[in-house]
Amino acid sequence: MLMLLLCTGCEAPNVFRNETATRPHATLTSDNPPGFHGFFGLGRDVAPYFINHQPTAFWRMGDRFRLPPGPTVLDVITVSEPYDFEPLRFTAVAGHHYILRPTRVNGRDAAALSERPPHGAAEHVVATVLRHLKQPATPTRP
Repeated sequence: MLMLLLCTGCEAPNVFRNETATRPHATLTSDNPPGFHGFFGLGRDVAPYFINHQPTAFWRMGDRFRLPPGPTVLDVITVSEPYDFEPLRFTAVAGHHYILRPTRVNGRDAAALSERPPHGAAEHVVATVLRHLKQPATPTRP
């Protein structure tokens, strides 16, 4: 009982909840290839931070979500500054699997969302968003 209280007591009230497995849903995972992040890598780890304007749980075990079908908005973050990307918008289709990956577009860090339809159909990119550029600090005059 105490363990259950400790695990649920810290959760935010508006946190994203997975669609019930018995209802039609799409799945979303993050795929961050080894060596693709950090100072010497070509990109950064990416993860969904908000799904449909609701925060994902801080204490989650991995990035695997069941999404309700329909219009979906992902707010993607990385562990390196600047942390966020432009909002990623797509339409989730029941039975489809979506994979969020880091990528590069014209030399800039980006996140790509691929869709894998059921029954072995080919995976294809449905959306790509760029990481926000860090704004230089404005000098102040004394």
